[in-house]
Formats: sequence, structure tokens, C-alpha cells
Amino acid sequence: MNKKFYQDSPLIFIVSLFFFLCFCGSIYLIIDFFISSFKIEDLFVLLVVVFAIFFTIRTIISLNSHIIILKENEVFVKEQLMNKHQKVQYETHVPYKDIVDMEITISTKNSQGKPIKYGVAPIKYIIFHLKDNNQSAIFINHFSKRKTIKILDHIIEKIKSSNQNFNKTGQEIYNDFMITNTKKAGR
Repeated sequence: MNKKFYQDSPLIFIVSLFFFLCFCGSIYLIIDFFISSFKIEDLFVLLVVVFAIFFTIRTIISLNSHIIILKENEVFVKEQLMNKHQKVQYETHVPYKDIVDMEITISTKNSQGKPIKYGVAPIKYIIFHLKDNNQSAIFINHFSKRKTIKILDHIIEKIKSSNQNFNKTGQEIYNDFMITNTKKAGR
């Protein structure tokens, strides 16, 4: 059975609420546009409103599309719905049997390790170290600490059930990240 984890950051809720309110205001303006007498300057307002509606829908879908799915044999994350210059998460499949170690890190690169063209703040990832000395990354910026630890614990449980030895807990991995991050910040 698949276990799905959705983003739970308050930021997602606030941004979605803001865009939903903009969407409702846009609908009101469209209705008002067609009810009142047509003026040429209203056409500009209508175009702005239509653009705002499309932008709102795109943003809400994009923010709510990032789901981490723990399947029977692998961790799976769908590709983020953004253009290629802004995309942070690409489709990722990580078989549990190939995972040797995990860590949480911060990077300014996308999940494939390539630079993101348009300036982006540092992004938090779970990095999977694999048997073939490769790495896979999963974007976790909008997941709370509690949910991140829960995701890590579920993955560790799956790794152990695939007859592998794994000696860390999700809490230990998160604590290692916090210690490393605190040292880098000079605190």
C-alpha cells in the first residue's frame, strides 16, 4: 500500500488563501464588467483579471502538487509543475534496497544537482546515498519538522523490511541536519 505525504507548511495555506481571495475578487470584477455598461478602459481591467485568474490557478496547483509517495519498493516524487528554469524537483524513483544512507541538506541546486537559473533561496532536501555511489534528492522545503521525521521513519522502516541494516532514526538524521546547519550559520 502506498503512503502519501502532502506539504503542510503554513506558507502554503497562506499563499493559497491569498490567491483564492484574489480569484474571488477577479470573478466579481468579471461579473461586474459584463453587467455594467462596456467602456474601453474596462477592457484593460478585464485582461488583468483574466491573467490573475490563470496565475492563481497555476500557483495553487503548483504549490499543492508536491507529494512524496512511499510505495512498496521505492520512494517516488512527481516532477514539479514549473518551467525548466524554475523547477526544483524532477521525477525521482529511489528503490529502498539501493539506499545506503540518508541525510538532510540545504542547496541552491535542483534535485538533479544542477543550478536553478532564476535566483532561488536555499532549498532543503533529503539526500539518499545509494549503493552505486550516486545520490538522489527529494525536495522537502514545505514539510514541517514533524512530518519530515515521520517521512524519514517510514523510509527507514521500508529499508529495514527489505533486509538491509540501517542504524539511524528519522530524529537522529534531522538532529544531524540541525547541528550541521547551526555550525554553518556560526551560531
